[in-house]
Amino acid sequence: MIRCHECAVRPVTVVKYLPPPHLEEFAAHLVVRSYAPGEEIFSPERKSRRVGIVRQGWVKIFSLGESGREQILELVGPGGFLGEEAVWPRVSGPPNFASALTPVEICEMSAELFRHLLSSFPLLAQAFEECLIKRLHWARELAALLALEPACRRLKKLLFYLLAERDFPLSPSVSLLASLAGLTPETVSRCLSRWRREGVIERRGRRIILCQAKI
Repeated sequence: MIRCHECAVRPVTVVKYLPPPHLEEFAAHLVVRSYAPGEEIFSPERKSRRVGIVRQGWVKIFSLGESGREQILELVGPGGFLGEEAVWPRVSGPPNFASALTPVEICEMSAELFRHLLSSFPLLAQAFEECLIKRLHWARELAALLALEPACRRLKKLLFYLLAERDFPLSPSVSLLASLAGLTPETVSRCLSRWRREGVIERRGRRIILCQAKI
């Protein structure tokens, strides 16, 4: 059985408030699934009926435009929650995709069972509500960035968010940054080249290093 009380990411998950007896009951229903980089986790054609907590690795949630262009909506790392749409299947949302950016392990259970546990464990419902509010704040912030900020300023804020606030373990590729910021790869490359000349960032091999004094 999965031992949630020993998990390093538990303090930032939806089970962070559960007392030991409830945590043990919750853990009894979990199954760990692994995904390889690039592997699809869910899509509009493969709608998930499960929810999950990311135990290890990073997942990107994205949508596709009519032209096939990808727009990343969120990057979900250790402790993050996946599958909230499956909890309330009658509430339809935009068709989104999720795939693994890195090797990923997700602790999963059926959405129906999770919905039942929400009604049984008020502290689980409280943490889940906090998770959704945090996700809503990020969606609003991203929408404001995409609509209001000039290209390079938008990219700088997103880069700082990834590397400084979220401690993203990878060096973001040009294509990843372009998809997240809603820019072309050429625009991203120009911004990165300018910042390197100005000392805002350093490139160490394939990694991007923020120079905090210059932010």
